[in-house]
Amino acid sequence: MNIWKRRNGGHVYDSSTGFRFVDGSVRSPDAAWVSEEKYAQISEEDRRKHLSVAPEFIVELMRDAAQSETDSLKDAQNKMLSYIENGVLLGWLINPKIETVYIYRADGTISKVEGFSQSLSGEKVLAGFEFDLSLLKK
Repeated sequence: MNIWKRRNGGHVYDSSTGFRFVDGSVRSPDAAWVSEEKYAQISEEDRRKHLSVAPEFIVELMRDAAQSETDSLKDAQNKMLSYIENGVLLGWLINPKIETVYIYRADGTISKVEGFSQSLSGEKVLAGFEFDLSLLKK
Protein backbone atom coordinates (compact mmCIF):
# COMPACT_ATOMS: atom_id res chain seq x y z
CA MET A 1 0.00 0.00 0.00
CA ASN A 2 2.88 2.38 0.72
CA ILE A 3 4.11 2.18 -2.88
CA TRP A 4 0.61 2.98 -4.15
CA LYS A 5 0.38 5.84 -1.61
CA ARG A 6 3.63 7.41 -2.84
CA ARG A 7 2.19 7.61 -6.35
CA ASN A 8 -1.35 8.57 -5.39
CA GLY A 9 -1.10 10.45 -2.10
CA GLY A 10 -2.94 10.13 1.15
CA HIS A 11 -1.90 8.77 4.51
CA VAL A 12 -1.47 5.12 5.53
CA TYR A 13 -1.92 3.97 9.14
CA ASP A 14 -1.40 0.74 11.05
CA SER A 15 -3.14 -0.71 14.10
CA SER A 16 -1.40 1.72 16.47
CA THR A 17 -3.62 4.56 15.17
CA GLY A 18 -7.05 5.14 16.66
CA PHE A 19 -9.88 6.72 14.70
CA ARG A 20 -12.77 8.43 16.51
CA PHE A 21 -16.00 7.88 14.60
CA VAL A 22 -19.18 9.94 14.53
CA ASP A 23 -20.93 7.39 16.80
CA GLY A 24 -18.26 8.09 19.47
CA SER A 25 -16.46 4.77 19.10
CA VAL A 26 -12.69 4.59 18.71
CA ARG A 27 -11.35 1.85 16.46
CA SER A 28 -7.89 0.86 15.31
CA PRO A 29 -8.02 -1.13 12.07
CA ASP A 30 -5.00 -3.22 11.12
CA ALA A 31 -4.45 -0.92 8.12
CA ALA A 32 -6.16 2.26 6.98
CA TRP A 33 -5.86 4.90 4.29
CA VAL A 34 -7.05 8.52 4.49
CA SER A 35 -7.04 10.79 1.44
CA GLU A 36 -5.21 14.13 1.42
CA GLU A 37 -8.60 15.84 1.20
CA LYS A 38 -9.90 14.20 4.38
CA TYR A 39 -6.58 14.59 6.17
CA ALA A 40 -6.69 18.34 5.55
CA GLN A 41 -9.97 18.48 7.51
CA ILE A 42 -8.32 17.12 10.68
CA SER A 43 -7.17 19.80 13.12
CA GLU A 44 -3.52 19.87 14.23
CA GLU A 45 -4.67 19.00 17.75
CA ASP A 46 -6.64 15.96 16.55
CA ARG A 47 -3.63 14.76 14.55
CA ARG A 48 -1.79 14.30 17.85
CA LYS A 49 -4.48 12.01 19.34
CA HIS A 50 -7.28 9.88 17.93
CA LEU A 51 -8.05 11.05 14.41
CA SER A 52 -11.63 12.31 14.19
CA VAL A 53 -12.17 11.04 10.66
CA ALA A 54 -13.38 7.87 8.98
CA PRO A 55 -10.67 6.43 6.76
CA GLU A 56 -11.82 5.78 3.22
CA PHE A 57 -10.28 2.30 3.31
CA ILE A 58 -9.58 -0.17 6.11
CA VAL A 59 -8.29 -3.72 6.54
CA GLU A 60 -9.05 -6.03 9.45
CA LEU A 61 -7.23 -9.35 9.87
CA MET A 62 -8.96 -12.09 11.80
CA ARG A 63 -6.75 -13.81 14.31
CA ASP A 64 -7.20 -17.03 16.24
CA ALA A 65 -9.47 -16.35 19.16
CA ALA A 66 -10.63 -18.25 22.23
CA GLN A 67 -14.18 -17.91 20.87
CA SER A 68 -15.64 -20.33 18.40
CA GLU A 69 -14.90 -19.62 14.72
CA THR A 70 -18.57 -18.70 14.15
CA ASP A 71 -18.75 -16.24 17.07
CA SER A 72 -15.44 -14.65 16.15
CA LEU A 73 -16.58 -14.20 12.53
CA LYS A 74 -19.90 -12.70 13.64
CA ASP A 75 -18.10 -10.19 15.90
CA ALA A 76 -15.69 -9.25 13.11
CA GLN A 77 -18.54 -8.84 10.61
CA ASN A 78 -20.44 -6.59 13.03
CA LYS A 79 -17.28 -4.51 13.46
CA MET A 80 -16.99 -4.16 9.68
CA LEU A 81 -20.63 -3.04 9.41
CA SER A 82 -19.90 -0.44 12.10
CA TYR A 83 -16.97 0.88 10.05
CA ILE A 84 -19.22 1.27 7.00
CA GLU A 85 -22.01 2.90 9.02
CA ASN A 86 -19.44 5.43 10.28
CA GLY A 87 -18.23 6.50 6.83
CA VAL A 88 -15.62 3.98 5.67
CA LEU A 89 -16.01 3.49 1.90
CA LEU A 90 -14.24 0.15 1.45
CA GLY A 91 -13.19 -2.49 3.97
CA TRP A 92 -11.55 -5.87 3.71
CA LEU A 93 -12.07 -8.46 6.44
CA ILE A 94 -9.36 -11.06 5.84
CA ASN A 95 -9.34 -14.50 7.47
CA PRO A 96 -5.99 -16.08 6.57
CA LYS A 97 -6.81 -19.31 8.42
CA ILE A 98 -9.57 -20.25 5.95
CA GLU A 99 -8.34 -18.09 3.04
CA THR A 100 -11.48 -15.98 2.89
CA VAL A 101 -12.00 -12.24 2.44
CA TYR A 102 -15.22 -10.31 2.95
CA ILE A 103 -15.34 -7.01 1.07
CA TYR A 104 -17.58 -4.31 2.56
CA ARG A 105 -18.64 -1.27 0.57
CA ALA A 106 -20.34 2.03 1.40
CA ASP A 107 -23.30 1.11 -0.82
CA GLY A 108 -24.05 -1.80 1.53
CA THR A 109 -22.85 -4.60 -0.73
CA ILE A 110 -20.69 -7.34 0.71
CA SER A 111 -18.70 -9.77 -1.42
CA LYS A 112 -16.96 -12.96 -0.35
CA VAL A 113 -13.69 -14.07 -1.96
CA GLU A 114 -12.56 -17.63 -1.26
CA GLY A 115 -9.02 -18.79 -1.84
CA PHE A 116 -5.82 -16.78 -1.89
CA SER A 117 -4.89 -17.40 -5.51
CA GLN A 118 -6.19 -14.05 -6.73
CA SER A 119 -5.81 -10.32 -6.12
CA LEU A 120 -8.10 -7.82 -4.46
CA SER A 121 -8.85 -4.49 -6.10
CA GLY A 122 -8.95 -1.14 -4.36
CA GLU A 123 -11.92 -0.42 -6.64
CA LYS A 124 -12.81 3.28 -7.01
CA VAL A 125 -11.61 4.12 -3.49
CA LEU A 126 -8.00 3.13 -4.19
CA ALA A 127 -8.05 3.23 -7.98
CA GLY A 128 -5.22 1.14 -9.40
CA PHE A 129 -4.37 -0.58 -6.11
CA GLU A 130 -4.14 -4.39 -6.24
CA PHE A 131 -3.26 -6.76 -3.40
CA ASP A 132 -2.03 -10.25 -4.23
CA LEU A 133 -3.66 -12.55 -1.66
CA SER A 134 -1.05 -15.26 -2.29
CA LEU A 135 1.30 -13.12 -0.16
CA LEU A 136 -0.77 -14.23 2.85
CA LYS A 137 -0.42 -17.98 2.21
CA LYS A 138 1.58 -19.79 4.83
